[in-house]
Amino acid sequence: MNTHWYLVGHRAGARIFEQEGIKPELRVVRRFDNPDGLLKTNELVSDRQGRSDSAGMPGHNPVGDSNTPREHVLENFSHQLGQFLEQEAARGAFASLVLVAEPHVLGSLKKQIGKSTTPRLREALAKDLVRVSDHEMSAHLKSVMCVREAISG
Repeated sequence: MNTHWYLVGHRAGARIFEQEGIKPELRVVRRFDNPDGLLKTNELVSDRQGRSDSAGMPGHNPVGDSNTPREHVLENFSHQLGQFLEQEAARGAFASLVLVAEPHVLGSLKKQIGKSTTPRLREALAKDLVRVSDHEMSAHLKSVMCVREAISG
């Protein structure tokens, strides 16, 4: 029987739901928390003097000067999720994957999908489902869930 995963993510966390075969039920496999994703930029920036790189340029950001602190937090969280998915894909934990998140978060997640996960990625859905309960999630994912229509004969 095939196992299908649905990662529902946002800046402050993610849930991975599992569907066995074509059963309509979803169960939570894993939760990830990212409380820094809720912080405002001024809460993420320290009031210490900027660090210097080896060339002596104060305030140089080794991750990239174009990244805001909030984007950096999102990239780190997306990287963590991508690594988890890659490990689980390599061990065969799921046959297919659907990513669901608001557009900016979805873009960040898609950049972190690795070589073991990529062939299993079935769909990426731009939806903000952060406030949807675990119990109600299958109703919101109905359009992307693996189900077989009853054939009358």
